Amino acid sequence: MTNPYLPDPMITLGDDGTPRSGISGDIYFSTSGGIEETRHVFLGGIGAPEIWRQQVPCRIAELGFGTGLNFLVTWQAWKNTAPAGAQLDYLAIEGFPIVQQQLAAIYAGVPELAAEADALLASLPPRIGGPHRLLFDGGRVRLTLMYGDVGEMLAAMTGTIDAWYLDGFAPSKNPAMWSEDVLAAIARLSAPGARLATFSAAGAVRRGLEVEGFAVEKRQGFGRKRDCISAVMTAGCPRGAGLARGARVAVVGSGIAGGCMVRSLAARGMSVTLVDAVAEPGAGASGNPAALIAPRLPRVRVPFGRIMASAYHYAIRFYEALQAEGAPVWLGARGAFTMARNDDEEQRQVRSITAFGW
Repeated sequence: MTNPYLPDPMITLGDDGTPRSGISGDIYFSTSGGIEETRHVFLGGIGAPEIWRQQVPCRIAELGFGTGLNFLVTWQAWKNTAPAGAQLDYLAIEGFPIVQQQLAAIYAGVPELAAEADALLASLPPRIGGPHRLLFDGGRVRLTLMYGDVGEMLAAMTGTIDAWYLDGFAPSKNPAMWSEDVLAAIARLSAPGARLATFSAAGAVRRGLEVEGFAVEKRQGFGRKRDCISAVMTAGCPRGAGLARGARVAVVGSGIAGGCMVRSLAARGMSVTLVDAVAEPGAGASGNPAALIAPRLPRVRVPFGRIMASAYHYAIRFYEALQAEGAPVWLGARGAFTMARNDDEEQRQVRSITAFGW
């Protein structure tokens, strides 16, 4: 069977609990303290918490999700300092996702992030290429994990980013994450005044960022590292107008799609009116007493297969969240039996067992 998962980074943990990649040979965070390193290098480098007090939603992108520590620390700081109604969009690219069991072992060493770490582990998607959307704090925090090659993922991105974390191991050990093409893509996606922070102070990185329009500044490093970098985009791509918080939106149709749209818009601070000719949500649908979540079993190596796998897992997380809020989502036992009709369907089912995490 073809393995649909992305390559395993082959993590090893040092005696002090510091994880090291078996691919690059580099450590994921400082032996002097990963949480404090994130706070100094990244949060301090982008000017948090002021940045998410000024931008709603605040959009942060990270190259090199790694252990997820930067996201967890950022999320915790955001919860503690963000104003009412704030929203956080966090996008992270990772080509070598760490397996869930190893992440759990790493998180055991950072108990002050236990609440955030447990929530992330409970929602973590399988290590299949493509985008995976995770929602936290009632949809106010949106984490988009993009698993795959950094160039491919950046090329697929649109919109604008307010702040960047460049955390893809040292340039000498992982040069693909610091190439001219990658830096150019970062510039293309940066909003005017976008902030950038990285542990690296390599001359090639500084010069590359300057060529792309960033004003670069050296800062005091962390632990044994003498310097790190912060930068500000001097030009950038203006944000789209979009809808401001509090905008009044009408959604026509109270079926599953309409209901999901209302929930999503409300989480973004919109004032939503739901319009339908029937008296109750879902009453104008097919007439079936219940909806069936039955993913089409794909060949996960093709784009459609990746989309199906991602969408299926998103749907399960979505309905589990509704169930946890007290909504009677699931009717009876969950599960289904599907029998293959030919060899092709049998092979597709075997591949999908891994892809869907069954």
